[in-house]
Amino acid sequence: MAFHIIIPARFQSTRFPGKVLKPLAGKPMLQWVWERACQANPESVVIATDTEMVAEAARAWGAEVVMTAVDHLSGTERLSEVVRLFPRYQPDDIVLNLQGDEPLIPIESIHQVVQGLEQNPDAAVSTLCVRLTPDRVPSFDAVKVVFNHQGFAMYFSRLAIPYRSDIHYLHIGLYAYRAHFLKQVPQLPVCPFERAESLEQLRILYAGYSIHVGITERAMPPDVNTAEDLARAEQWLVQAEG
Repeated sequence: MAFHIIIPARFQSTRFPGKVLKPLAGKPMLQWVWERACQANPESVVIATDTEMVAEAARAWGAEVVMTAVDHLSGTERLSEVVRLFPRYQPDDIVLNLQGDEPLIPIESIHQVVQGLEQNPDAAVSTLCVRLTPDRVPSFDAVKVVFNHQGFAMYFSRLAIPYRSDIHYLHIGLYAYRAHFLKQVPQLPVCPFERAESLEQLRILYAGYSIHVGITERAMPPDVNTAEDLARAEQWLVQAEG
């Protein structure tokens, strides 16, 4: 089975409009994401966007770009459209969703998520988590996950789960899908738990599909949701290169 990466890149981000093209250490942030994706050696890397400005910039540095619909509600829907459009994605191929605001994602983490599907044939999706430090447990922005003894997700929440525990796991929003399942995701009905938590992955669990959750020991660098996050990412790059 082949492994592909698709990078959904929406220009009109709610919290930080135009963030994918904001400069980071001399290059647009999206270019950093694309370069990380290429370093992982997948079969293909595609940037999926609904904005010509993003497409022009990405083509200028040599990226393959696919224009997608403007009304997608999530990056997953954007990936699903790309997979439906192109015959290169065979049913059992693995397609990784690498968000356009993850310029510092470790290559090892990409490979770990892909291996989660390769090694667990019953899973439709794989993702990652890392143990939370106590100061982040109360945060609603830190999505927590609990999983069973086989590493399959039981539930995701913005609340501290388990409630009476000193062990909590932070969900890392890096997903790999089987291509045939990715085509089905937009047709899955929104469930009450997804509405309550504002977490799309709960729709997959509610529909009866399995999500494998790998545990990483790596300190995860910051993603970029605000201008302040962008400054932190640049500082992280300076420290890493120093």
